[in-house]
Amino acid sequence: MSSPLSVNPATFVMATTETLPIQFDFTPLLLPGETFTAASSVMTDITNGLSVPVTLSDSPTVVNIVDGAGVSNGVQQILRGPTELLAAHTYRLTLSGTVSSTKIWSAILTINVPF
Repeated sequence: MSSPLSVNPATFVMATTETLPIQFDFTPLLLPGETFTAASSVMTDITNGLSVPVTLSDSPTVVNIVDGAGVSNGVQQILRGPTELLAAHTYRLTLSGTVSSTKIWSAILTINVPF
């Protein structure tokens, strides 16, 4: 079962000069003892109502962050603006984490690139 989630903020602004890690923390959605076994991502250029696939340089990764609040389980994708993004374009990034063959969590983020 795939369950797409909206994120807040729903739109992220990024410049073509930036290289950033985009990470979603799915910890509140996982049952005790659950962790991700795999990560996947799909990015499409949705400028002008089109849906054009974008090839990303890096593979998404499962991330486990330990801080004062405990352990967070998430999925991360590195976006490289200089080689992957075009100015004045809008993209949709879907990051997914697989818990089991029947449980996949996906988060969707819109990325605006003004310059």
